[in-house]
Amino acid sequence: MHSNTTQRYTAAFERAWYMLTEWVASGNFSPCNEEDIQCFLFHGIVVELGTAVGVRTKASSGNLWLGTKHFPDLVLGLNPKEPELIVEIKYRSMLRKAFFNSCKSDIEKMKKYYDTRPHRFVLFDENPYFVILDQSQYNELSESASPNCKILHFPFALNPSTGNVNARKSNAVISEA
Repeated sequence: MHSNTTQRYTAAFERAWYMLTEWVASGNFSPCNEEDIQCFLFHGIVVELGTAVGVRTKASSGNLWLGTKHFPDLVLGLNPKEPELIVEIKYRSMLRKAFFNSCKSDIEKMKKYYDTRPHRFVLFDENPYFVILDQSQYNELSESASPNCKILHFPFALNPSTGNVNARKSNAVISEA
């Protein structure tokens, strides 16, 4: 069970995420990169909390030389060494095709470093109709994630194409041969 402070930060983040999706859907916000989303969420969280204390962006952790350096996009909580909520944001432009492995890597990194802490993986796709992930990929990300991770995406619809699924099945058969 998480503390009231964790619940407060989580509720502020969820309201900021809801506001972001509403603004995008109504045409009042059109993010062009990950930083646009990060700034919008930061602002929304600060407004909800009534303070910017305990809201950090790109809080680095770990050691570069040991290969443990990581930079979550938002870290919420008064103690950055024991955050209440960690948020990783991924933005996919329409021009970027290969994306799933990058998402999976971030999900696994969050599990490695923040398994016991609540965290959110936010995937924002520039495609106005659906995210690049199909149901199979979404399921794979969910299975790779920590139980404390919640995966959010916008648009809310998943990719209806089965082409990615068929290609992965073919690659699996080839690699087993």
